[in-house]
Amino acid sequence: QFTFLPLINPFLLGKWNDTALVAVKTLKPGAMSKDDFLKEAKIMKNLNHPKLVKLYAVCTDDPIYIITELMTHGSLLDYLQNGPGQNLEIACLVDMMAQV
Repeated sequence: QFTFLPLINPFLLGKWNDTALVAVKTLKPGAMSKDDFLKEAKIMKNLNHPKLVKLYAVCTDDPIYIITELMTHGSLLDYLQNGPGQNLEIACLVDMMAQV
């Protein structure tokens, strides 16, 4: 069961089974092909690790979108470039990289 919540840029926010906050991410035109997006989603669906974002569902009809675990600090790139992550020591960054 999925419930939409108010829009939070750049994705929709939702609730999965009335418990988990999730992000609804759409395939942006020109970002990648539909086939590549669906291949990536298929790979994500089979991954289960505490250090990886959990994939809950994939919509394969237009508009194509995926429902993932909500990352409260945004994307890793945003966290490292614009958030608290930009102040991390190199040793911490290397440790983070090795865990993935």
